[in-house]
Amino acid sequence: MRYFRRVRGPRRPISPPSVTPCRLAGDEFVVLLPQTDLDNARTVADRLQRRLGDLRTADGSPVRAGIGVAAGPDLDHR
Repeated sequence: MRYFRRVRGPRRPISPPSVTPCRLAGDEFVVLLPQTDLDNARTVADRLQRRLGDLRTADGSPVRAGIGVAAGPDLDHR
């Protein structure tokens, strides 16, 4: 979560304000993008990948991540 906070910082948003980052397990995370179509979700994923690549771990290695994008039906049944 530490790296996500650094990537998402207030100066350079990478996603809409409704983004919801969640820890799935260990070092696995999910980012929910409600009301975001697949093309825009891919754009957010690309931005996230680039920003993570700009970060370095304590030993100077670049931060790496495998990122996938999936879409599903609109579940907002109000």
